[in-house]
Amino acid sequence: MAPKTQTKKDLARAYHFLLLLDGESLAAFTEIQLPEIEIELETVKEGGLNTYVHQLPGMRKASTMILSHGIAKKDIFDTWVNDYLVKGKFKRKAVTLMLVGLSNAEIHTYYIENAFPYKWSAAPLNSSSSTIAIQTLYLACGEVTKD
Repeated sequence: MAPKTQTKKDLARAYHFLLLLDGESLAAFTEIQLPEIEIELETVKEGGLNTYVHQLPGMRKASTMILSHGIAKKDIFDTWVNDYLVKGKFKRKAVTLMLVGLSNAEIHTYYIENAFPYKWSAAPLNSSSSTIAIQTLYLACGEVTKD
């Protein structure tokens, strides 16, 4: 766990997210859009009741996660993404996502069950520009828990 003395100033300087697959660190990202956890509402109209509509909880909506500004280890990461997106070898995996601070101190950990990549994109490559190509990975998520 992260030391309690770590400040927001420290986090702003050096935090990143590590994506672990099967316990192995595969990629680092600087920006993550965590999934929205939302329940569908089912509305039931009751005859003779005109002042409101009953709202009942339904199924959980599908959730996705977007990981941006990433650098990945080519071998295993590309294998998982390419197998899924290019070759059609569909395999859901348990993914661990760690927010890491200074000196690789773990701050938060998210566990995503039954995750699979559904989109990958990179910035356009331009030889006349000095900007870094940024990778973005889109994951469909099953159950999401936080440490």
